[in-house]
Amino acid sequence: MASETESTAGGHEPARGGGNGGLQERAQFNKAYFSMFLFYYIVEGSNNGLLTVFVPVFLIQSELPGIDESFVLALAAFVTIPFTIKIIWGAISDRFPIGRLGRRRPYVSAFIILCGASWLSFIAVLPFVQSLTMGVLILLGMLVETGAAFSDTALDGLVMDVTPAAMLGRVEGGTWACYSIGGIVGGTLGIFLWSLAGSGVPVFVVFGCLSIFCGIVIWAVKEPARVTKRFDLGALKRLLKEKRYWNGYFFSLATHLPQNAVSTMLALLLLVKLGILGTGSTGLTLLLDENLTLYVLAFQLCAAAGIIVSSVVAGKLADKHDRKRIFVVAVAITLVVVPLAPFIASDLPSALLVSVLVGLALGSMSTMTMAFVAGITQENPAATSTHFSIFTSFMNAGSAIGLAVLAFVTDELLGIGMAPLDVYAVAFVVAPLLALASLPFLKGLPARPRAAASGPEGRP
Repeated sequence: MASETESTAGGHEPARGGGNGGLQERAQFNKAYFSMFLFYYIVEGSNNGLLTVFVPVFLIQSELPGIDESFVLALAAFVTIPFTIKIIWGAISDRFPIGRLGRRRPYVSAFIILCGASWLSFIAVLPFVQSLTMGVLILLGMLVETGAAFSDTALDGLVMDVTPAAMLGRVEGGTWACYSIGGIVGGTLGIFLWSLAGSGVPVFVVFGCLSIFCGIVIWAVKEPARVTKRFDLGALKRLLKEKRYWNGYFFSLATHLPQNAVSTMLALLLLVKLGILGTGSTGLTLLLDENLTLYVLAFQLCAAAGIIVSSVVAGKLADKHDRKRIFVVAVAITLVVVPLAPFIASDLPSALLVSVLVGLALGSMSTMTMAFVAGITQENPAATSTHFSIFTSFMNAGSAIGLAVLAFVTDELLGIGMAPLDVYAVAFVVAPLLALASLPFLKGLPARPRAAASGPEGRP
């Protein structure tokens, strides 16, 4: 940071706010805000990691009937739903400030506290966990993610509201990095605390209190003093009207069909292959291992390494070469690598290799998707944040649909008595094939970035 209190013209120069499509008086930004944002995104990522990594393992260990591969996929699909409608959360926090409390902070605070309270509510149901229905468990998960999604979207706007343009890259890069770190830390820390205490209570208390604490400290951030123009409904209508934008939205949805489905199934596959999880007619069972936390952490770190490498390489190629051709190559790599995963993984070294390879494949597809999306949203400089949130909603919708499809396929195959490892082999063929749905929309995308529009409304 350049100074302790750094702002645009001392905090009084009108600047475009994040996602509001209008002008505002920017509040001062300081290092304390940056630290607070980083901490929040670590907690936010940890909530997602806890829900997708720890909770399924915890339910399996609790010997809850019906916990199998299809349920884990269905749970992941349902809890993704709140993130598929981020555009709604963004529009509400843009358009409906709550009196003197502010435009962002009330939503950030109330919904991250809801997230924390939902974690604490798990404690109340622990004594009855074996008698709970799947619907109750999914509802609790959706409450957690609803709080996380709404607060996350409102905080995205607050970050852009109070951050000078010259610092936005550093701040956004730091927050997204912390979100990713939290995703890795959350699940593994949850498993570690659970293994240490022999109970889920400390896990839910720790993460519940962390979320509630975030909802309290966010009030230390001073919002911009005055908003001269709120959410531009007309701009949103334009973004939802043009045919070529819809081509991009459906492309984003299609490219994310295999993403979460493969990631979720990969974790289960590797744990089964190493003898940590057992699978059969009674569902998934946990074969306790003192190194369980290390295994899970190692898989996630290796996958993250693959994603980082492919993101760097694909990102550089996307800036210099035909993006359509690079994307086709990324799809081809995914179609080859993912189906081989069940056959390559046999011991710890090969499982780690599989994690890296799948990370490379999925990371390359995701990076190219983001290159197209970023190029399109830059054509609308007056509505960049709003446009980006639409794409994000479609990406998350694609992930939810892909998870639902794979949940249906695995449930049907297990129902007819197919051997579990054969089910994995089929699933790892079906999942990458879903990515082919993106190719028909590729034609309508720009092979190279277009120049940003210069009109008053940011239209090309």
